[in-house]
Amino acid sequence: MKKATVILSILLLALCLGGCDEEIFSGSRKVDDSSYQIDFEMLNGERTQVLSFQEGDELKVDITRIKGSIKLSLTSTAGQEIYSGDCSITTNFTIRVPKTGEYVVSIVGEKAQGSVRIEFKPATGI
Repeated sequence: MKKATVILSILLLALCLGGCDEEIFSGSRKVDDSSYQIDFEMLNGERTQVLSFQEGDELKVDITRIKGSIKLSLTSTAGQEIYSGDCSITTNFTIRVPKTGEYVVSIVGEKAQGSVRIEFKPATGI
């Protein structure tokens, strides 16, 4: 009876480990006055960060994808999405902030390895 319980426990553990989509993050994150950076050896799940921007600020985005899937979105706390994309390749681009306020940066990875860096450049002449 004891042997059957041990075998059943091992089978249940193997089933859970094989079938569970566990959220995993192995890496580092840095936020300062001029940038947000997240580097990950493994990202399986979502990481979010709330940041404040002024209308006209430029956000220089650099995404490095080594493996897996990386999705990035930038949405105001009022619900206005200003960027959403599936970053299947290493890329860089610039986003201009349409309105002063707080924004949620969301990075979703699926078995992902890479990094996302966003540099903040204040608006000029606005």
